[in-house]
Amino acid sequence: MFGMAGETELDLRFELFRIPIRVHPIFWISSAMMVWDGDNPAQTVLGVLCIFFSVLVHELGHAFVIRK
Repeated sequence: MFGMAGETELDLRFELFRIPIRVHPIFWISSAMMVWDGDNPAQTVLGVLCIFFSVLVHELGHAFVIRK
């Protein structure tokens, strides 16, 4: 919708099933803002990881369909 965020040296980059993955730092910040619990940091981390894996599986679905 707004285009891709520019690449930074803080991007997390890896490959999964020969599909290149890049996670911009803004993803981590915006995810943390959605699940923030100042009284329980472990719950915030768990929430961010849940969002990460949910988005990752969703986007991998798109990549697999395009490959097919």
